[in-house]
Amino acid sequence: ARPVELDTSASEALYTNHVAAYSGLGACHLAAYQYPPAERKGTFDEERVFVLQNKYAFAFLIALSQRLMIHWFLRQSQELRSGHGVPATSPWDQFSAFEAKGYLIDVSRRESVNRCYRMAQRSQRIHQTIGNLHRVYRDRLASQQLSGLQETQKHVGQIETIVIGFYTTEFCHIIGEIFHFPAPWMLGGMLVFGLTAGWLVYLFPAKGTLLPWILALVAAMALWAAYGILHC
Repeated sequence: ARPVELDTSASEALYTNHVAAYSGLGACHLAAYQYPPAERKGTFDEERVFVLQNKYAFAFLIALSQRLMIHWFLRQSQELRSGHGVPATSPWDQFSAFEAKGYLIDVSRRESVNRCYRMAQRSQRIHQTIGNLHRVYRDRLASQQLSGLQETQKHVGQIETIVIGFYTTEFCHIIGEIFHFPAPWMLGGMLVFGLTAGWLVYLFPAKGTLLPWILALVAAMALWAAYGILHC
């Protein structure tokens, strides 16, 4: 039976008189055939040693190779978490290829060998580690996508600053042309309000914090236009 306190070990009776025990370090097989003395003098079948070596050992070696590959992916995930500039797409593509080609469901047409293989995977924690790797790569890809979205929003905000400043300047120019403001008064309003509008959009990208400043700017533009109409 599998010991409760050792969660990295597994044991199972693969078939009659064949017991296998697997751990993270190795595997042990016990194959016992007892014969009457009249039929065979010895009580140990030497041929079973070669059967275990040629058949069941490969099941453990396949699981061990999967463990080594997954350990390499774990090291890559640590570099992703530490932010050493390793792109997440390349390890993720390699990990997807490993799951498609190297993560075998069965290794034999005999169920006893497949049970041995699955037991080796449990002892090497293959399934648990693959689940953790999925979570690490998924979180890293999401983080990169969020960083790219934030960078895009930053560039959009810079373009918005230029656009708002340009349209504010053009609005002051139209007002000055309609009411025939003197050139110094019109030019001063265009420069002051255009630069101020762009500066406010750059400093306060959130709409909630920008609204009071925009209202104050509109009020100042209204006073500027009123003074130009009445005194210029």
